[in-house]
Amino acid sequence: MRMSFEINETGQILMPAGIAHSAPPRQVLRHPIYGMRMRNEMLIHIAQNSSSQALLSLLQTIRSLQVERFQFFQHPHQQTAHIFTKRAEACLFLGRIALSSFEQEQQKKFASHLSFFTASSELPLEMPFFVRNIIQMKTVSADLPTVLTRLDNDIKKNGSYFCLDAEHHLKMLKLPEQYSYPPCEEFQDIMASPHGKWVDIVGQVALATRLPLLQFGQLRMHAQTAQSTPFARVAIPFIDTDFRFVNFRVITLAFLPDNHSWTV
Repeated sequence: MRMSFEINETGQILMPAGIAHSAPPRQVLRHPIYGMRMRNEMLIHIAQNSSSQALLSLLQTIRSLQVERFQFFQHPHQQTAHIFTKRAEACLFLGRIALSSFEQEQQKKFASHLSFFTASSELPLEMPFFVRNIIQMKTVSADLPTVLTRLDNDIKKNGSYFCLDAEHHLKMLKLPEQYSYPPCEEFQDIMASPHGKWVDIVGQVALATRLPLLQFGQLRMHAQTAQSTPFARVAIPFIDTDFRFVNFRVITLAFLPDNHSWTV
């Protein structure tokens, strides 16, 4: 089976691709992303400086694909392929590119690293002891109320809860009881802000990999200063057993160790 597609700068998926059944020219890509599926292999070409919108659309496209191998070619160095045989690792690789692209678009307001989060992961920053407890949760459940009954009270109080909206982006369900950033009055204001869009990417990667993630780095909380604050965030996906996107959930815990407070 062959399938080809392109993704433009705004994240719109174009099928089939303009150059059907063949790899794009070595010199140029018509759009930021070109993909082609051949049987059990996915070949994806990513242009230099692709927008975070295009990359996030690609992540949403491949997160449910069942193929045996993913090959990513990043232009202009397309001769070197990044090859993955596990979908979760391919999605994390792509998520890191999307996150880096967004952070560059925000002019160094954010700078972070993203990795898988396991019981043996070493936390780069001091975080409350109960944060590790959430890893023990079963991450496949369509019944969020049942999941919440099993959570520590500290996680219930300090976590941020999300579902997917009609466009498959994170939608806020609950804020931490007390949080310091960002200062927004309405849920929709938070997710429309640069900080909310940043968190959305991390949540999308967690849902695509279907594994807990650890994000850490620096956050510039005030536009008028160049000073940055260290932070660490864990993102835990809860995936419906029938893979129905409407029932997907994400819980995040984002801590600022300098002032012992929480963010969205």
